Amino acid sequence: MSIDIVIRQKGLFKKTLPLSVILGDSLACGVYEAGFRLNPGEWRSEDGEILVYHPHHKGRGFSVIWTPTQKKGVVLRALHPTCAEELKAVYATVGRITDYWSCSLEVDGNPMTPAEFQAGFSDMLEANNRYLDLFIEESIDKEQYESMTLFSAFWPLEFGAKEAAEVKDAPEGAPARFAAWLHEMQSADTYYAVAGYMEEDDGIVSRFAFTEDCDSLFPVKPAVPFGVTGADGRPLVVSRYEVAIFSTTTQSMIATIPYDAFMTSLSPDKVSYYDAKRVRIAPHSLTELKELIAKAGA
Repeated sequence: MSIDIVIRQKGLFKKTLPLSVILGDSLACGVYEAGFRLNPGEWRSEDGEILVYHPHHKGRGFSVIWTPTQKKGVVLRALHPTCAEELKAVYATVGRITDYWSCSLEVDGNPMTPAEFQAGFSDMLEANNRYLDLFIEESIDKEQYESMTLFSAFWPLEFGAKEAAEVKDAPEGAPARFAAWLHEMQSADTYYAVAGYMEEDDGIVSRFAFTEDCDSLFPVKPAVPFGVTGADGRPLVVSRYEVAIFSTTTQSMIATIPYDAFMTSLSPDKVSYYDAKRVRIAPHSLTELKELIAKAGA
């Protein structure tokens, strides 16, 4: 579920749209790397899409199709459910753009004036909260969904039954807790691990990196992200998953371990729950890395 906003500049003498108009005084932007992990501060992308977010209210972010030379118009997309702070940021961004340009506005294919759009904020917020209620109920239903992926500003989050129950029963109310959860999950000073892919004699190998003294987020069970395809355009099929172990002390890769062996060899006191499909792995010293490698039989 999303809200799609198309803004087209009118008039004979059109002007470009500075990034400062999009971001205002409080927002930041980035561009997604492989695996939907954000590269904060970057605005150059092949397709002209940037992800805009509020640094003090990290939520799902909203995308803007924009280039520094663009005069024709821009497209914004915000996902539901999100949080009130993010919806306010979307509406404020649209307000800055429509103040800067003489333009027309379409929301989900429906033409409207900038004033009509701004007047609909309360209705949009109510609709977003209804989407959140539905999202929570669907996430609690384990028979229907193991978890649901929330493509969020810094990286995808997995919202499962545990997360849904905590948000639903929060004393401050579901919308406030959901917003806090989004921000807390993406404010962790940790490395979100994504895989690289390489072709070897026995097929495609998917390899993650685990580095000395690095707090990391790893999937419990690795899988090819949706949308990743091979050279033939078909969904990528991986023959095996591995973890490459890197040492900052020796400045080298010191081992490669099968993914399952890596996960089962981790000390329980080094692993904690992160979300429905990921765990957080505490930093390992070089000595601890060597012990892990020995335990994995590598």
